[in-house]
Amino acid sequence: MSEESYAQHLAGQSQLAAAAYQFGEIVAETDARREARAELKIHRFDSTAEARAACDRDEIADGDVLVVDSEQVVGFLVVAFPAAITEERGTFGQLPTPAHEYADGSYADSAHLAEYQARVLGAPVRIEHASSAILAHRADTVLIDTGDEHAHYADQLADRSLCEEYRCRDLDEDEAADRAPCKSCRARARDRAASREAALRAEEEAAAQEPARPEVSVPGTHTFDSSAEAYDASQCRDDIRDGDVLVVPSEGIVAILNRAWPAALTAVHGELHTLTAAAGDIEGGRYKASVEAAAQAAARLDVELAPLHRPVEPYAAGDRFVCSDGSTRTVAHAERGRDGHLWLHTAEGSAWRADRSEKVDVSRVDEAHRAARRAAAALRTSPPPADDEAAVAIRELGEALRYLAQASPTTLDDLSAGCTRRVVAELPRLAVVPGDIIHMLGVRLHVLDTGVQNAHGETPRWWAEVHGVDEADRRATYRAPWRSAIAVEHAAWDLLTVERLAPTQPF
Repeated sequence: MSEESYAQHLAGQSQLAAAAYQFGEIVAETDARREARAELKIHRFDSTAEARAACDRDEIADGDVLVVDSEQVVGFLVVAFPAAITEERGTFGQLPTPAHEYADGSYADSAHLAEYQARVLGAPVRIEHASSAILAHRADTVLIDTGDEHAHYADQLADRSLCEEYRCRDLDEDEAADRAPCKSCRARARDRAASREAALRAEEEAAAQEPARPEVSVPGTHTFDSSAEAYDASQCRDDIRDGDVLVVPSEGIVAILNRAWPAALTAVHGELHTLTAAAGDIEGGRYKASVEAAAQAAARLDVELAPLHRPVEPYAAGDRFVCSDGSTRTVAHAERGRDGHLWLHTAEGSAWRADRSEKVDVSRVDEAHRAARRAAAALRTSPPPADDEAAVAIRELGEALRYLAQASPTTLDDLSAGCTRRVVAELPRLAVVPGDIIHMLGVRLHVLDTGVQNAHGETPRWWAEVHGVDEADRRATYRAPWRSAIAVEHAAWDLLTVERLAPTQPF
């Protein structure tokens, strides 16, 4: 008979000890499952009650994220306990400690993924569960290094942290994520964030009770010798009205009068105030005309508006845009960052500055669909078209397919699925489009995406994301999709053999 373990010996002493031992076995089994799981999953439900029922049926793995859009609730499963991290929680429970720190950080990945899903949903996360970077933003602080292993919070320009430690340097978001937050600083930051958000809610409630004011239609423009003079004049001159533009050429300042507050829209503000929200968004866009006039005044002075106030094209979930690296992605949600720039977030977790991206016009999908079929039909005539006619048709077909890849990948996929023939041509790399098959390195490669990356200070590079057509092609190159890139100046003349889709006309 095997020797009895100490834990088994204790378990036999009483029913209470036996129950404790059984619970310990459950926890150990859960830990083993947690270590064995490959990837966290996101589960969406119509109600928190439905989510709880799924947890009770053991359909949800430990650590998986739970999202209930209708109730603005996001959380994750802790063993058999669904815990919410959002302000709303429905029938979910609450964790006794911050989600990122619970169980010695065992659920940090779940907390991070849940927080991202809450941001996409627009559901407020409880302050105690906010990650270090998000809490710093909500408390209007920055994360700093003070010489120890913790991430500390500090005011923007302060030389000490909130816990009075001397500041060494700022931490970026990745560095802060790798450090445990200073508990003293975090408690102070939580209190500050709670106070700021309570004050903002009070302001919003007070503003909601005021009648909406009409938009500023024709703002006036006033020029001053100094920002101090502009400030004084805005407080006492009757000819300066709400929404008017104030210009100080000597200091490179352009401002607008927001009620009784002269607020600079340029990075330099002198004696004037600044705004914490985009001027064009205040009071439902009441000052849009003022911002446009300010932008024109700034252009005349050869100065730029601060990033927060620069006009940007509006983006909504589902919009397609060309990123700064030349790839095309879909907007999951857009938000204004602490740096004042509008950031476009994607479902893959990447974020791109809107002012460095280009919105894709999706209004011509049907037109491009028809153009692709017409060009393909011209290439498939018998007898074949003349060389110059074929070159024009090949180019028109490529332009239509490139547009569809950017504006509507599903339409391009439908064309590809129904296409049984391809036309072969010698084309420069710059003319290659998604959906082509190229001959390179002795193999045939599917082109998944193409673009031109124009990094600051570097030579623009054309790239194509490719994948072998069959197993032999993938063995000769790479199993997974990979990128081929060369300088644009070479891609403009370097010829490849290209097999291009030639979709038939529908009957």
